[in-house]
Amino acid sequence: MAARHTASRWLAFNLVGFAGIVVQLAVLVTATRVGGFSVTVATLAAVEAA
Repeated sequence: MAARHTASRWLAFNLVGFAGIVVQLAVLVTATRVGGFSVTVATLAAVEAA
């Protein structure tokens, strides 16, 4: 039972991390393609967004 609980927590933790990466990439793409910002500025915004 403890292993299942640990695996569940591990999976949830990794899903949250993956969601953060997706948010960063989405902000980066949106800022560079749509907003016309430089890659450096867009990267800083993406890191702050997540």
